[in-house]
Amino acid sequence: MTTEEHEGLGGAVKASWRRFLDTYEPLRPDLYRYCRHLTRSPWDAEDMAQETMARAFVTLAIMTEPPSNPRAWLFRVASNLWINRTRQTRELPAAFGAHVPEPATGAEPRAIREAAGTLMAQLSPQERAAVASSTSRFAPTGIRSKSGWNDRTRPDMTGVAELLVQV
Repeated sequence: MTTEEHEGLGGAVKASWRRFLDTYEPLRPDLYRYCRHLTRSPWDAEDMAQETMARAFVTLAIMTEPPSNPRAWLFRVASNLWINRTRQTRELPAAFGAHVPEPATGAEPRAIREAAGTLMAQLSPQERAAVASSTSRFAPTGIRSKSGWNDRTRPDMTGVAELLVQV
């Protein structure tokens, strides 16, 4: 590439940059307000507006003709950026291997009840009462009523019950 071609290319880039600034820079305050509305944070809004402008400049270089409505197109770029960020934050825990609980299906409650019944069978009557009285899922029906303890007669074993419920 000769120096004349290099200067010609630099002139084209400068002209393209100037057209971008003339068309899209006046929209920056409106874009910032829109991004602030989406993010609810001035710092995130500023970052998002900056990234939107950068993406818009790169995308315009690829397009064959400029958009007919620059404001609407720029806001669409910001909306798509916001959607992508929201999806990434939602998918982030699963990507790092964090356990995301699944909704219970019809078969799972039975397995839980069976496991709880097995656990309760191995506990002393006082421990059963403590577990049953401290766990609202077992209240009035089921294990709590089978233990023979009620709210007035149960022993103070909530610490034991909390440990057993965690296990």
